[in-house]
Amino acid sequence: GIAAENHGIIRECAVYGMTVIEDIPREGIESYVGGITGGNFGSIDSASVGKDGKGISLTAAASRVNLGGVAGWNGNSAAIRSCGDVNANLNIESSVSGNLGGIAGVNQGTLKDCAFVGWVSGNQGAEYGIGGVAGINGGGDGQALIEQCSFQGSVQGGGTADNSESMSNTGGITGINRENG
Repeated sequence: GIAAENHGIIRECAVYGMTVIEDIPREGIESYVGGITGGNFGSIDSASVGKDGKGISLTAAASRVNLGGVAGWNGNSAAIRSCGDVNANLNIESSVSGNLGGIAGVNQGTLKDCAFVGWVSGNQGAEYGIGGVAGINGGGDGQALIEQCSFQGSVQGGGTADNSESMSNTGGITGINRENG
């Protein structure tokens, strides 16, 4: 992506034709992986992810990852706006866990006027979410908002039907919409 963490403003930038594989185990520590930035604590405006048929591919092979087409984590008061067609394929391998979303793995800020085109796939378990726009929306200090965003493609979660702890929370827009979401 463009930055590991963003605490400022990223505007009118593009990434395409990129493959990222997160496979570094971090004992007890979450990691953030995104097409533009891993963690967004500022604003991202009019950024492009994938263009001219050259989408991106993000894969996590280590647990406790937050994976998103634009940002793995969109923090409190952070915003991702007007990110046109985010064209990506996102996957968390079956042996690991984390949150997965077309725009943001976790959204605690604002996602507005963004569109995701592609597929998201994982097998996370009860505490994690998989969504076409955000894996998890809410759960932070402020109000989390998903507004005028769309998803086109495939969302796939897994688990075993006889074990509710292994079931994925999977949704077209968000896998889990928490308090303040």
